[in-house]
Amino acid sequence: VLDLPVMHRKYKVVWLGMDVGFCVDLDTEIFTQYGWKNANDLQEGDLSLGINPETGLSQWQEIKQVNIFDKRPRGMIRMKGQTFDSFSTPNHRWLVQGVDNEWVWRTSETLQSGDKIPLRRYGNGFINFSDVRVMKEIFNGEIWCPEGTFGNWLCRRGNSVYYTGNTQAPSEIVVFAEIQ
Repeated sequence: VLDLPVMHRKYKVVWLGMDVGFCVDLDTEIFTQYGWKNANDLQEGDLSLGINPETGLSQWQEIKQVNIFDKRPRGMIRMKGQTFDSFSTPNHRWLVQGVDNEWVWRTSETLQSGDKIPLRRYGNGFINFSDVRVMKEIFNGEIWCPEGTFGNWLCRRGNSVYYTGNTQAPSEIVVFAEIQ
């Protein structure tokens, strides 16, 4: 039970909570030293391929934690392109190359035209964010997020393979309504 300070007694709490669910849907897999794994098969201590933000090169990293969040309605962002398919929470982080080719962190909400999402394929190693269609939707399902040393990991969703990141901290949300 929340006890409101005297200065806020003319308000009532309509909703109080912390959105601790973040990252990607369960259709997204991670590449490990044992091959592709889903959220339920990944274990702490497994090695996953990630981009070292200091060097810009792929290397193995240790998975420190595997977070799986309960099924509930939440806002998600679907990004689709000809060879790209992602479904993540709005605050999900991405390590991308910005317009000046420097590595920068963005979220699904703050990706911008000119940002390049690294892919794991031959030829062009990036997809330009401007070539991706972005759709916001409500998703009522489980999501998950593996945490690795570099804060990003090689994933696969459908036929697309790319590097995606970790969401670092959930945000607390408190909504008040005035009592009439």
